[in-house]
Amino acid sequence: RSIMQRMNAVLRSASSTRPLGTAACTGFCVMAVGDAVAQRSAGEKQFDPQRNFVSAAYNGLASPAFYRWYQLMDRLAPGVAIRTLVPKVLASQLVTTGLNNPCYLLWCNVAEAACGTADWAAVRSRTTGQLRRELPNLYGSSMLFWLPVTGASYSLVPDHLRVLWVSAMSVAWGGFASHVAHR
Repeated sequence: RSIMQRMNAVLRSASSTRPLGTAACTGFCVMAVGDAVAQRSAGEKQFDPQRNFVSAAYNGLASPAFYRWYQLMDRLAPGVAIRTLVPKVLASQLVTTGLNNPCYLLWCNVAEAACGTADWAAVRSRTTGQLRRELPNLYGSSMLFWLPVTGASYSLVPDHLRVLWVSAMSVAWGGFASHVAHR
């Protein structure tokens, strides 16, 4: 068997025995590697381990919730027929985008401040300003990026590979979101 077939078998087995732990570990690892590559490809002069850990930790913590969300959507709207898929994708986008974008920006600001000597008033001011300034554009960009990704996830990707697929797509999105969070 090829390495991809073996990896698929390992993920299938781990997802069936420890789905939330597998989702967390997959989400963390894929984002850690992806953010490192994103930093390098963006021409960063020096690797920022704090940024990397903050992004990977968020993805690791959020991935089990997304895993459960995908399961819920599949139970409420089983199948991949267009009349089922479209409402499932739209509901997912409205809920996950509505929660995920502000949570990520908040997480980045709070986690990075907690790693250093935090001036919590400055963190609060920066976070609220960032949410007001960045969130509308982030929502629009997020919808354009995630609608096709979510559609593919529900229609083409097996359940045990969804967190891997979405985490891999999160690397691309995370590079953009991290740029927004850190500018």
